[in-house]
Amino acid sequence: MYFLSGMTAETARLLSSCYMVVLGLGVGMVLQVTLLAVQNAVTHSDLGVATSSAQFFRTLGGSFGVAIFGAIMNARLLEELPLRIPADVVESLSGRVTELLSTPTAIRALPRDVASGVTSSVEVALQDVFFWAVPIMVLSFVLSWRLKEIPLRETVGDIPAIEGIEEATVANKTRI
Repeated sequence: MYFLSGMTAETARLLSSCYMVVLGLGVGMVLQVTLLAVQNAVTHSDLGVATSSAQFFRTLGGSFGVAIFGAIMNARLLEELPLRIPADVVESLSGRVTELLSTPTAIRALPRDVASGVTSSVEVALQDVFFWAVPIMVLSFVLSWRLKEIPLRETVGDIPAIEGIEEATVANKTRI
């Protein structure tokens, strides 16, 4: 995550792709392990509720994350654009910033000095997004060490209580 906060417009595509692949693999592995931990921590009868709750809160967290980090990026972008492009261009782009940033073709169509200003503004805003994600990642990592370790189950379904098995065995022997 830290490396993503240091990317610039000049970062090679191969290097940025490698950073994103590592991030994606890490997130993908964590998502499966946390779901397995949740499923292992509940009884078999609560498995569906636990799985759906984990998925629901993961989706909710993703929605909040996109909203929060999108707000950080937009705020930084609106702060940086006036510093990097001429004032008359900022006024002409005021209502079109989102449509301008939705496609690289729109940025390339701008004059070179304006396009480089927009690109560097996006660069700074994106760096800030990843920069603010690092403390959340570190906090999550630290909190993960406080989780109680529960050994994985070796059976499927609920195991009847041992007392119940012994009582059933005694009852069967007395009938015979």
